[in-house]
Amino acid sequence: MNEKLLNVTEVSNMLNISKSSIYSYAQEQTIPTIRLNGRLLFSKNALETWINSNTKDAINNQGEKK
Repeated sequence: MNEKLLNVTEVSNMLNISKSSIYSYAQEQTIPTIRLNGRLLFSKNALETWINSNTKDAINNQGEKK
């Protein structure tokens, strides 16, 4: 596995949202997470897929409202 794993601080910076929001999303299972030896980590590839999926959903929902 040669995939880049990110910690909470890196994801917070990547998404430009607070670390507490990241923890909330992880607890709610809204954002894809990996728990490894008590650490909360994130697959960069899974996050990018999640972002793209949610961006498409948001664009589609805006189109439905018009």
